[in-house]
Amino acid sequence: MLTAEMARQSCLASAARWRGQAEQVREHAERSDLLPRQREALLAEAEACGRQADWWVQGADDHLPAAAPAGLATLPQ
Repeated sequence: MLTAEMARQSCLASAARWRGQAEQVREHAERSDLLPRQREALLAEAEACGRQADWWVQGADDHLPAAAPAGLATLPQ
């Protein structure tokens, strides 16, 4: 059985993975051999990864008492 704390940790782990993916895509977008439209597409993808991470953080908040939101500060940087 999945406890609330286990679910919260799972959400935070997913958020961290999405943040890492966003960073990798941003780094890839810095390549000098890309066309501007390719760079724009990669940056848009990185932004989408960031939004997905935010969604998972919100999921983590759903598994905490109302007075103690997880927030972005709990994610490993």
